[in-house]
Amino acid sequence: MKSSLTTSPPVSKVALITMTSTTEDEDKPKELPEDPDDLLDDGYEETTHLEVQEGGTRTFRNPETGDKVRFDKGDPNEPGWKGKDHWHRYNPNTTGKGDLYLDKNGNPVPKGSKPSHIEPK
Repeated sequence: MKSSLTTSPPVSKVALITMTSTTEDEDKPKELPEDPDDLLDDGYEETTHLEVQEGGTRTFRNPETGDKVRFDKGDPNEPGWKGKDHWHRYNPNTTGKGDLYLDKNGNPVPKGSKPSHIEPK
């Protein structure tokens, strides 16, 4: 009598390693430093336009990962986020202002939203 059982193809070792080696920490975006120049040591390139840099804004891009971030220097005389140093991480899959940035955990958030402002670590 013939068996009607079928066997599935074996899982490749590469796929198995990928599935078992992923952790939550690996999925979280890199924390952003207090000093924007520290990103240069991590392989980021500065892409700031000179006119914008004078106002305290600097942009960086990691050519290996595609990660793009912007640093806004706070003015202590201003209230709210304008008075605090903070970062914005651009969403590589944005469809517009409603998901322009990523929050500190890598989730899409709208431009101008509180979670779009990331405090340096």
